[in-house]
Formats: sequence, structure tokens, C-alpha cells
Amino acid sequence: MEHVVDSTTGSVTRATSARHDLVIPKVAPTTRVTVRSFDVDGPAAMVDRFVALGLRLQLETPLRIPQAEEVVRHRLSSDFGWYASGTARHFVATIGGRDIGRCSAMLDPEQRDEDGRQVGLIGQWECEGGEDGASAAHALLELATAWLRDSDAHRIVGPVDFSTWYGYRFLDDPGDGRDPMLTEPVTPSYAIEQWEAFGFTRDETYFSAEIQDPVEQLELGRQVAKILVDQGWKVRQLRMREWDDLMEQAHAMSMEEFTRQPYFTPISLDDFRAMYAGVKRGVDPRYVFTAWSPEGDFAGYVFGVRDLSRAARALQSGGIRSKVAALREAWNADTMMVKTICVAKPYRKLGITILVQHALYAAAMDTGHSRVCNMLMHCNNRSRDLTALAGGKEYRTYVTLKLDA
Repeated sequence: MEHVVDSTTGSVTRATSARHDLVIPKVAPTTRVTVRSFDVDGPAAMVDRFVALGLRLQLETPLRIPQAEEVVRHRLSSDFGWYASGTARHFVATIGGRDIGRCSAMLDPEQRDEDGRQVGLIGQWECEGGEDGASAAHALLELATAWLRDSDAHRIVGPVDFSTWYGYRFLDDPGDGRDPMLTEPVTPSYAIEQWEAFGFTRDETYFSAEIQDPVEQLELGRQVAKILVDQGWKVRQLRMREWDDLMEQAHAMSMEEFTRQPYFTPISLDDFRAMYAGVKRGVDPRYVFTAWSPEGDFAGYVFGVRDLSRAARALQSGGIRSKVAALREAWNADTMMVKTICVAKPYRKLGITILVQHALYAAAMDTGHSRVCNMLMHCNNRSRDLTALAGGKEYRTYVTLKLDA
């Protein structure tokens, strides 16, 4: 379907169809924008443009590691498990024959606000800056929000790529200027400005923090860990042959414990396994630990990941030299990222978080890591208090935005 935003009349001319007859309010962009849209399993030419545009803009963003092409293509096809219950519409904005921006509007029946009303999502957002980018962004948001409102969405939130499981948040405050780590959202500063110019306001805030003295925290945690071990608690380091068991246990715990997170939706075990399938090859079992109660119950886990972002960026140039440079960067990587900590509700406030953190810190220090960072945590949950107690200094923030009907 094609929609043309006309600068001379301030209106949107739209192609109509029986399935998608969008009613678009008048807008006043600074130039003529053509927006083409498609559903899941859309025309191959549109899928190619959607993917190519995202790759180009991600490569143009300094220090950003582009998303794998096969991942984006998978999320535009019905093979992606999310479409079993959700629906989406994908948009590409063009000015003067040149693709400028893209996004997806997504509707999942599980996404509800505190009053049980439908929440719509906008994600897979990529858009140029400048005057043309501002016009394209306005047109994309106009059409995406109209499609969601036409589907009874009471609130619209973004950027969220289908679910918080798959990627979300804009970079808000870049902090002290250190290079971004793996898994961090790396977005241009004007992205938030484009959404706020349309009328979105700030919603949820997240942060990353560096543990100022991991050696000191290791010593402090040792005392708690000893008490728990003496009581019969156990910490187990991951063995890769137990990977499938860990996925099943972590999935069950995550579905129960992460329900308090904003815009969380449950996913099936198969989708959970598929999401981590690509990660498995890069997992270092030395930095993944599980906690077990004296009765033998699975009580929690911590997932640590070495920050190999510099190695990943070195590989982008291609060729033998880039591979050598990547190996050198991987060898010199000195930062451990605490990616996920989860403790089952019955075992909270017993020190289990300290127990698994202590195991991870010890493994990190023993293997030459001098820095530990807690990554991408929500500002309003107990992670912030626990990070502060561990001597964490916040250095970067991220944000989602919302638009109420």
C-alpha cells in the first residue's frame, strides 16, 4: 500500500484496500513523503528495501554493530513465532526516490496497560536526521499510530521490536562517552527529538552502571556466600551439555519473575530457545552460574558476558587483517557484563543475588577482567538499589516513549 504525504496541502493521500483503509489526520511536513507499507510475508522487493535501509543507517551510526540481515528478514516472515498471536504493519518512507526511514507497528493482545487496555508498539525504527529525516519520521509515526489506533490501541509505546525480548529503548544520556558495549542500544541523538516533535513523551528509563571496585565487592560477597554455602546452598557453573536444561529452567523462572517489567509479554519455550540459539555459540560457561536451595530447588541464575564489542567492530571491515584485529581485541577484552540476574520470589532477600554475583565476580577476576558492569536495568526496580549497594556508578541511560490516545 502507498501513502503520499503532500507538503502543499498538508494532507495524506492513501491507497485503499479492503483490509487496510487508514484514516489519517492532516499533517504539515516540510516536503513530500511517500510511505509504502506491507504485512507479514510482504512483497520481496519491499522486504529487501526495509532490510537494506536498516543496514545502511546502522552502518552510518558511529560505533553501532549492525543487526544481522537474517534476523530482520526472519522477523518480517510468518516463520517468526511472534505472529502466532500478534499482527504487524511495516512501513518504508521515501523522499525523491530515496528511502529515508522505516518502522513497524505491532499489536499483541498480551500487551495491556494497568487498566487492561490495549497497548500498541512501534519498533524496528531507523530514520535519517536533518529536515528530510524529520519529515519522514513524522509521516512514519502518523501512519503507524493511525494503524494502531484503528486497531483500538489506547497507548502507543516505542521503540520496542515486537517485545522487550527482542530489542527496545533509545539511547538517552550517553554519559561519560565510553564506547557502547555489546547489547546496548546505539541510536542517534535526534531519534528521541523526532518522536517528541510528534507528541511522544518519556516513559520508562533504564541505566547501565560500572561496579567501581569489583575486588572489594568480591571480598564483601565472600562472607555472605560462605554463610549460604554452610547452610547447604550450592552454586553451579554451567556445563554446556546442560544448556537445554538451563534454557527450560530459565524460561520458566523468567516467565514468572519478569512479569513486573514494563511491557513484558510471555513467550513460548520454543521461541525462548530460538532467541538464544544464536547466542549459544558465543556463551562462555565460565561466566554462567545457577543457585540451588538446600532442598535441591532451582533458585536463580546469573548470566555474565564478556564485552567483545571492539572485536565485533573490528570484524566489520572484512578480510584477514580484520580477523587478526578482532582476535587481538577479544584477547584484550577486560570488561565483564552482568547481562541477567534472576532470583525466584520465594528466595529473595536471602542473599542469593550476592551468592551468584560473587561467583561471577570471582570468575571474572580470575580470568583477567578488571571491570564489571551491570547492564540495561530498569530504574524503578530493586536492581538499582542492589547496584548501588555493590558500589555501582551509573554511566548511561536509555528511554522508551509513549503516546496516549
